[in-house]
Amino acid sequence: MIPRLMKFVLAGLALPLSLFMAFDCGPLGCGRPCIEISSDFECIQRPDDPTGYLQPICQFMVEKLSCYELDPNKIEIVEIVPGSEEQRGGPGGPISQYTTDDFDFVLLNCCYSGDRAIMHVASKTCVQFILGPV
Repeated sequence: MIPRLMKFVLAGLALPLSLFMAFDCGPLGCGRPCIEISSDFECIQRPDDPTGYLQPICQFMVEKLSCYELDPNKIEIVEIVPGSEEQRGGPGGPISQYTTDDFDFVLLNCCYSGDRAIMHVASKTCVQFILGPV
């Protein structure tokens, strides 16, 4: 249990730790700001997206997330890793069913260590969205 009067020192200022906890934690986790995404948000076809992945990723976000750190139409692809080359899934892990050539792991420019989308290659459908660690 954290004492009520415990202070956190930042840039020489002593502030209650509870202030940081309340301010810094949202639906996406601690340390992640949250901008509301309404259900009528329109995902646009992006001329700067030769893969055709960004619009379905945006649509998945609108359907599954109530908020995100930036406008879903402004995310960008940093890297695409074929599912068969994805090393973070691990045998029997929660994403191991996607570690085949039928899927791509798409690293996005947001946020911290990078959020990832898992895309079904043939249908260009986003099947999973993984928030990167803070």
